[in-house]
Amino acid sequence: MLRANKVILVSHCVLNQNSVVHPLARAKGAFDEITKMIAEMGFGIVQLPCPETLFLGLERSPMSKEEYATPEYITLCHQLAQREVEYLNLLQQGKVSIAGIVGIDQSPTCCQYNEVGHFMMAMQQYDEINGVPKIDMSELYGESVEATEGFNEKFKLWLENL
Repeated sequence: MLRANKVILVSHCVLNQNSVVHPLARAKGAFDEITKMIAEMGFGIVQLPCPETLFLGLERSPMSKEEYATPEYITLCHQLAQREVEYLNLLQQGKVSIAGIVGIDQSPTCCQYNEVGHFMMAMQQYDEINGVPKIDMSELYGESVEATEGFNEKFKLWLENL
């Protein structure tokens, strides 16, 4: 059996920039370098859902964490997190470990540090996620060579230590 039995949870927009609000997209599709590094290290990829797109669609405007802090949006984030954890439980029953989580720095939904985003806050309520190594992709990734190369180096080290 060739399975490595380990996965990385990845914020939706890392693999699909088409879901990002129009003025903030920084790639045509996926961030190739990130996905390539994950695959080369032998990890499977679990794409997390995009609550923002599910809530407001593709034609939405950029919004802050405070603007998303509505009861309806927070409920959606909790429902999606519960569904995701149910899937993660199935993986774990099959001896697949959750090796890490990739979020997005400054995201109102998927930031894991500083001001934790709504979806990641909902995910962190589950034991399956607690203690799993986390990293937030720079919000400047793809906008400048320095930010991209700096994060790529940091990300590669992070993956090597999982």
